[in-house]
Amino acid sequence: MKDARRWAHPPMSISGPPAPTRRVGRAMAWGVAIGVGAVVLRELVRPREQSSLLIDWERVQQIALARSGEATDPPADLSRDQTYQQIAAELEPELTQALGPGSAGLGTRIYPGLIAVGRRQWVRFWLGASLASTIPPCSAGSRSRPPR
Repeated sequence: MKDARRWAHPPMSISGPPAPTRRVGRAMAWGVAIGVGAVVLRELVRPREQSSLLIDWERVQQIALARSGEATDPPADLSRDQTYQQIAAELEPELTQALGPGSAGLGTRIYPGLIAVGRRQWVRFWLGASLASTIPPCSAGSRSRPPR
């Protein structure tokens, strides 16, 4: 019965200060953690040798041309160009009726003729003309504008 009373309410004990070896171990762990954090922070804020462009337009063009499905630009085809010019001449009156006369000077066409382009030419046009006017430069670097 004496044993049952002894285990029913164990005596309260207040732990003393940690052993010196535990303090040294904690201090070493904190030192290592702070050292690793300092190295990581230094690497994050270290200046880099490369330019800080948000968009590398030359690289964008390289990727787009590589994925266009054409290895080279298509050869010039005079008969195809003439066919497209005939189609454009037929469509011009309808375009003028639908979109208005425009502001072309005397002797000039309001709507330029159609030109057959390949995928690679379209990529160059899209990146050079269209994106150049819609996306402002992302930095002051030399490659911050789309290629023309």
